[in-house]
Order: sequence, then C-alpha cells, then structure tokens
Amino acid sequence: MKTEFDASWKEWIQTNVAAGHSKDSLFKILLDEGYAHQAIKQALDYEPSVPAFLLNNPLKSDKQPQHKYGPKLQKNQLFLANARKLATPVVAFVAEDFCLADERHTLTECLTQNISAQPDNALGRLDRRLCRYVGIEPSYATPVGSLTNLAASKGNPELGFMLVLNVSTAAIPIESLDLLLAPGMLLLVQNSPAGSADISQLFSPLDGTGLLYKTFLNRSQLEPAPNMFSKEANEFIPNYTFSGLMKLKLAPGLFADIASYYLLNMQHSKEENVPGDFMFNRHKRVSSTLIELPQSLKNRVHDELKPLVERWCQAPVEPTYVYGVRTYHEGAALKLHRDRIETHILGVIINVDQEVNQPWPLVIEDNYYRRHEVFLKPGEVLFYEGARLKHGRPTPFDGKRFANIFCHFTPKGYLPRTF
Repeated sequence: MKTEFDASWKEWIQTNVAAGHSKDSLFKILLDEGYAHQAIKQALDYEPSVPAFLLNNPLKSDKQPQHKYGPKLQKNQLFLANARKLATPVVAFVAEDFCLADERHTLTECLTQNISAQPDNALGRLDRRLCRYVGIEPSYATPVGSLTNLAASKGNPELGFMLVLNVSTAAIPIESLDLLLAPGMLLLVQNSPAGSADISQLFSPLDGTGLLYKTFLNRSQLEPAPNMFSKEANEFIPNYTFSGLMKLKLAPGLFADIASYYLLNMQHSKEENVPGDFMFNRHKRVSSTLIELPQSLKNRVHDELKPLVERWCQAPVEPTYVYGVRTYHEGAALKLHRDRIETHILGVIINVDQEVNQPWPLVIEDNYYRRHEVFLKPGEVLFYEGARLKHGRPTPFDGKRFANIFCHFTPKGYLPRTF
C-alpha cells in the first residue's frame, strides 16, 4: 500500500476538494489507486461513514453494480400500496382507508354543494392523489365526480379502468362484486378486453349517493400525448407498513449517550458537502455541518433500533447506514426527494438537539400520497419508508441549529429493481 502522495496527486486532491467534489468518491478513487486508508484519511481530513466496498469510483464506467438487482421493472406495471385483489369475474382491487373521516366529510360537502374538482379544492387534491396512486398521467383520466353522474360506458374500448371511492359514513354493498365497500375504501375495476362489457353496469342498482368515481382511458386528451405511466422506480418498492411512517421516543439511555457525545464534540463539527442539489440555503450560507459518531455508537444505534424497526415493518431487516450527527443551520432547506433504492428502504430520523425560532416540519407523503407535516423534539424519532415516500424540509429553517442522526435498514432478501 502506498502511503505518500507525490506533487501531482497532492495538486489533484487540492483541486477536487476545492471544487466540492464528493469526498466519498475521492476516497474510493485513491483506494483504487493503491493508497492506504490511513494516508487517504489524513490527506482528505475525512473518513467515509460507510464501508469502503460501498463507495463508488466515478472514473470506472465499466464498474460492476455494487448491489444485486431484481428483475427489471416495466413502466406499465400496476402497483397499488395496501391493495388486495378480489376473487371476482372482473379484475378488481380494493384499498382500505384511502380517505379518512375528515377528508370524507369535506368531500361530501363538495358533492352536496355541487362543487366540481378544481386545483385548489378537496376534490382537486383527491383527483391528483388518485392519479399518483395508480401512476397514470392526469391527461389520460376524466375528472373525479359523483357516481350519480356516471354514464354507461357501453363497452367503450378506450376505457382502461375505473376507480370508485366511498366517501359516506356507511358501508355500501356492491352486489355484482359481492363486496361491502366500507367508508373510505377505494375500488379499482379494470375494463374487460377490448371493452366487450359495460363496467358501469356493475353499479347500476345504486343511485351513486356517497360514491365518487374516476375513469382512466387508453388515450391522452393532450397532443402530443405525454407518457402514460408516471411512477418512478422507487414507487414500486413494496410497502412494508400501512401508512409508511410512525413517530415514537428513543430509549432514554441511548439518547442520553448520543446527546452527551454531540455536546462534547460540537466544536469539532465540519462543514458538510452534500452531493446533488437537494439541500440549499436561502441565505447562501453553509446549510449543514457534521459531527461523525464513533463506530461503537453507530453500532449501538443500529443494534437498539433494529428490533423496533422489525416490529414496525413485520419483517427481519439488515442495517446499512448510520449517518450524522448532521446539524442544519439558519436558512437551510431540503427539496422533496426519495432515498436510495438500494440501501435506504426503511429509515429512522433521530432528533438530537434543536434551537429554533419556528418549529421545522419534515414534509412527508404516506403510502396513499397524503401529505403530512411531522415535528420532532429532541429524543423523538420518526420511522419512515424512506426510499418509497417523498419527503423533505422545503420550508427554510428559522433558527440556530437542528441536529439529526439518520439510520437506515433494508429488509432481508430485498433486491432493488429499476427500469
């Protein structure tokens, strides 16, 4: 192993560090060039928080993937979180609690007042959520409306499938499907081949009261037609929990040790260089700094959280990363994003410390694409399906500091899939 850098390598290191390139990537390049780990650590004044074999060398275009992948995804695949298929002559699925009581009440008021879907009202928000849930571009769909206005499809071959949502307070029997459609339950019915049947007849005995519907067509209403299917690869990751997020408190002993280490090492924090553009600062200042946890404390974080995560997701998991303590500073913001499809399937955010003028929410969508604002206090944690669910902190931070640790797991046997 080489331990000394000549003048050209020293210049290369200085140039790339000054340019803000990922130190993880620089570290891997130097490892692949045969330099010793300790020598690189000293030259970069940096040590990766992940094992060396997980680092990526961007100069090796022929490098084999670092992870095993499952079968390729197809854009036209249908994945519906929490849905179950019905044993019926037609292809049909149901998803429970797609709409909760408060939203159902608001939607019912819209129907009572004969309000149509608009971008800024409850029907419009539901309309967009339904499109995202099924993964179809909105121009291929009709606006959501009351089932009382449903016209017979008359074997329309352009009709792909129909959604029906119960927004009433009572279960409604769909006799043709031998189904009791509970309040908040969403039903998806696929059209028969070539539109040979009239799926609207499945609901003909009903007057449609309390039911919303939305149809999806096989053609776009725009010219030129955009891509029909809109989901990213991350959205095809199976959901391991119903909502995708849960808040709880960290064990007091573990939190005390984390907080103590953080306070003792605040003066050793270093400016963090985050690759990509998902973090920014409205004041053009440093958005975040980093205090590296010792490996022993990282291991303890994983060890104590692992059984809790397994109980939450009802599956055995394997630890992948512990990152932090990351401290955000005045003006910092994070764009909505999804985490790494290979390693960040199940995540935990631990809030370590904060000094804020205004509470700073994590904005996160659940498995039904409902938007939530989650507020954490020191010692509180959020479990979330980070690779599936879009999340971020788009509101600029108003305060002095906000310190988090990020911990990630993958279910055993999980294989990432891409297009």
